[in-house]
Amino acid sequence: MQAQTPTALVVEDDAALRMLVRVNLELEGFSVDEAGTLEEAEAALARLRPDVVLLDVHLDGRETLGLL
Repeated sequence: MQAQTPTALVVEDDAALRMLVRVNLELEGFSVDEAGTLEEAEAALARLRPDVVLLDVHLDGRETLGLL
């Protein structure tokens, strides 16, 4: 049986930081999806079942902990 690739969703409004996190996760073997806004994050969570979510807790100046 072949192991399934773990998936991550990176939710961060700073594009450079989002890319840095993405690259590091991919180097560790993750398949990575990204969201730069709260709306993108909500849409991604509606269609994906990521194994892990890295969430900017002050995305767009709003508290995002209620997203999860």
